[in-house]
This record gives sequence, structure tokens and C-alpha cells, in this order.
Amino acid sequence: MNSSQSLIKLFPGSKLKINSCNIFLTDSLQKKVSVRSTLKRFLLEESSELELNFFQPAEDFSSFKFGFCFFEQAQKSKLKLNTFLREKNGFSYQKFFNQILNSQALFEFNGLQVAQAESSLHSQISLEHQAPGESRSSQNFRSIVFGQAKAEFTGEIKILPEALKTEAQQLSKALVLSREAKIYTRPRLQILADDVKCSHGATVGQISAEQLFYLQSRGIPSKIAQELLLLSFASEITQEIGDLTLRKKVSAQLRAAF
Repeated sequence: MNSSQSLIKLFPGSKLKINSCNIFLTDSLQKKVSVRSTLKRFLLEESSELELNFFQPAEDFSSFKFGFCFFEQAQKSKLKLNTFLREKNGFSYQKFFNQILNSQALFEFNGLQVAQAESSLHSQISLEHQAPGESRSSQNFRSIVFGQAKAEFTGEIKILPEALKTEAQQLSKALVLSREAKIYTRPRLQILADDVKCSHGATVGQISAEQLFYLQSRGIPSKIAQELLLLSFASEITQEIGDLTLRKKVSAQLRAAF
């Protein structure tokens, strides 16, 4: 079993950008079944800014991955979290937990997961707004499920009684591309305060037959047309990745899945 832990603290006014790739070289070379776990904790002090891009590509061997990321945001801090997870042979569970402890903090979460073959992929985001003072958060998540794979997304937002003037939004969309594929999406919104603006929603569907027909009527082959529609579905998430090199890696993983 491979495991790792890390603690990163951002001091007041500091800025940090991290590209985190969940790859274990030893297991990749040996191509054996493995169990891995990671634990990361991030502390954002006043007016600090963090952009975290979490990238987990698919592998050619079975593995069991467990990842946990914990965040704490102080006053006027900014956190942008972009995640990409692809699984085609194993099991993956990733949980992200954020506590907004003070006023005027900003949190943005963009996530994309792709499950193939008989894999199982689980993503969970939990957010607590704990303080008054116009803090804002947004969660935007996409799932694409192929074959006999199973994917889950659980998005939780909790507004504590003290968190007045909070604004929080959450949206989850999923595409299921076979009869055997399964998707479970669970948007959860718990509001314990007055004077807040909150929304959440979830959709599950397939590739639009009308859009597919339109592209094919313009001479685009069926497979390429489907790929274009899937890339378009994912683009709202991938375009949020500021690092061009990492964005290209995510696009390559998407095309390999299609």
C-alpha cells in the first residue's frame, strides 16, 4: 500500500498555484494491483489565493485509490479547485472538504470525471459556510460514464446559522453512454440561515440525437461527431484550467476515453 500526507499553509496575502498529478511511478512500472491513499490539508490565511489543479489519469492496471483533501479559508481568501479523474480498470474515491471560516471568502470548484469499462469512480465535495459577511461559492461538475462503469457524485453545501449574506450555487450534469453504465448524483443543500442566495441542480442524460444528426448531416462521421459533442460537454470544466500544458493532458485523456 502506498500512502502520503501533506500540509500546505498560505500566509496572509500570498498566492500559490499547484498542479497535483495522482500518479505512482513504481506501480505503473510494475503494472500490479495496488492500494493507494493520499491526505492533503490546505490552510488559507487572510487574503491568500490558491489554485489547485488535481489530475488523475487512467492506468492500464487495476488499483484502488483513496484521496482526501481538506481546506480552511480565512477572510478574503480565494480558492479555485479544478479536478479531472479518469478510471478504466479500478476503483477511485476522492473527497474534498472545505470550511469557509470568515467573511468575504471565495470558493470555486470545477470537476470532471470519466468512468470506463467496469471501473467505479466516486467524487464527493462537502462545503461549510460558517461565518457572515458575503462569502461566495460555486460548484460545477460533469460526469461521463461508458460501458459497465459506475460513477457517483455527491455535492454538499451547508449554510450555518451565522453565515448571513452567503451566496452558494451548485450544478451537476452527467452523460450516460450505455445501458449498463450507472450514474448516481446527489446534490445536497442544507440552509440554516436567513438572508442567503442558494441554488442547486442536477441533470442526467445521453448525447442529443438532434445535435448528433445535425453534425452528421454536415458530413461529419458519427464517431467524430460524438467526440465533438463530448468534448463540448466537458469544455466548460476544462477551459477553467489555466495551465495550458495540463489542459492538453486532460484533452488527451478525454480523446483516449472516447
